Amino acid sequence: MRTSAAADGGATVAFTAAATGAPEGEVTIRLTATGTGAHDFALRTENLVVERPSRRITLQANRPATIEWKGRPATAGADWIAVVIP
Repeated sequence: MRTSAAADGGATVAFTAAATGAPEGEVTIRLTATGTGAHDFALRTENLVVERPSRRITLQANRPATIEWKGRPATAGADWIAVVIP
C-alpha cells in the first residue's frame, strides 16, 4: 500500500495496484484507492500500450474507488513494466 498527498493539497490517499494478464495478451491494471479529495494517478509503461494513462478520481471517506487500465504489449511475447505514479 502506498500513501500520497491529494491533488488539491488536502487529504491523503492510500492505494494498491495489481496486474492480471489474459491468455490473448490483454493486460489489466487495477488500482484501488481510499481517502478523501481529488487525486491524480499516472501509469508509466514500457512495452505496454494503454489508453488514457493519466486519470483523476475524487474520493469520499470510507468509500474505496477503482481505476482500471487495459493494455496490450507493444511487442508480443516481450516483457513489459508498469508503474503507478500518484
